[in-house]
Amino acid sequence: MNTPCICLVNAIAGKPFVPEKLMYRDDYKWLAYQLTELLLNEEKREACIAGLKEITSLIGFPGASAKAADEALSFII
Repeated sequence: MNTPCICLVNAIAGKPFVPEKLMYRDDYKWLAYQLTELLLNEEKREACIAGLKEITSLIGFPGASAKAADEALSFII
């Protein structure tokens, strides 16, 4: 599989705005760095929040699983 994003929200957005990496147990330094960047860098944090709000508008609000199940049932029944 060839994809530029592995994180679901980045894949839906078609661009990376949430830091992502295939993790191994010893990658805690990368994770700590990314967290520190989001906490201390207001520009990066606001870009991440804006991206998450964009995704929310694309995929909808809570209850998506129930909506998907209802849609699937409508094809069966």
